[in-house]
Amino acid sequence: MPLEALPAEVRARLFDQWSVLDAAGVPPLQALAQLGVPSLYRMRLSSTAALLAKGQPLATAALSARLFTQLETKVVAAASNAGSLERAFKRLADRARREHARGAALITRLVVPLALLAAMLLIIPLPSLIGGQLGAGRYLLQSVGVLGMIGAAILVLLRAQRQAAMSGTDHLAGIDSAVLSIPWLGRLIRRDQLQQFADTLALLLAAGIPLQSALPDAADTVRWPSVRALLLRWQSAMMAGSTLAQAASAHPIADAEPLLAAIAAGEGAGSLAESLGHYATLAAQDVESDKKLLADWIPRIVYLLIVLAVASSLIGAFGSLPGGIDGAVNGE
Repeated sequence: MPLEALPAEVRARLFDQWSVLDAAGVPPLQALAQLGVPSLYRMRLSSTAALLAKGQPLATAALSARLFTQLETKVVAAASNAGSLERAFKRLADRARREHARGAALITRLVVPLALLAAMLLIIPLPSLIGGQLGAGRYLLQSVGVLGMIGAAILVLLRAQRQAAMSGTDHLAGIDSAVLSIPWLGRLIRRDQLQQFADTLALLLAAGIPLQSALPDAADTVRWPSVRALLLRWQSAMMAGSTLAQAASAHPIADAEPLLAAIAAGEGAGSLAESLGHYATLAAQDVESDKKLLADWIPRIVYLLIVLAVASSLIGAFGSLPGGIDGAVNGE
């Protein structure tokens, strides 16, 4: 199984440094010796330098040494041919920072719901433990044991998702239609995916990659199969002679109206990359706002479920005592 590229945060710093060195006229081979990365990844820079010294192009050498992602490799290759590495490095640094920020935001948003879930698993069986209906071993099994199994299941799912993403497998194919049919959530997911598609396509076009070649690469960054399939229909229509705006209109995607407007305006003005980049920036702000709203409501819903579950557990525990709840209240 192929290994992953550098983490997004590390790649962002690397691209930032490389853009400065390229602007100063430092060749890639000499620049590699001046790049600062954590010691864990220094060997990758050395491997890239060795491949460059053997005559390999920068993009190919960096991919072989697992510095860049596949997409970044294509951008660097196109920018190298066009002599615009500095600008490409700056764009890639911005993109890697956004990727890192999305991952960090996801972890932050999951902290409270997961903490509430842990509290729920620990609190719900507590009345039965106190009332004597549940032994210490059973309590630990129902609380800590279940929590451990959930944690293990999450780790397995994350590893499976990572392996599927690296192998090109559609790990969302089985739940794609069901999830996207949920009114508010489905709309949020589609808008998020379309924003990432537009941002990637703008990056590739700005690097000088032709639209026909850039579109499938941008579509590959879309994780949801049904959305990706519709985007690839745009490419098929373009191969038949349509413009991107015509292809998008012929194969509409729900919630893509702002993207279609940006495409039409960009193609009409001859500035498709700029128009898509502008759309992607505005769409990212809107999507982030809705994600924050979702993150604010999830802990509240989980907290309500905990309260209801604890109340049910207390009623069940007191109901099993002699005389039921009235007996417990009157001390019988």
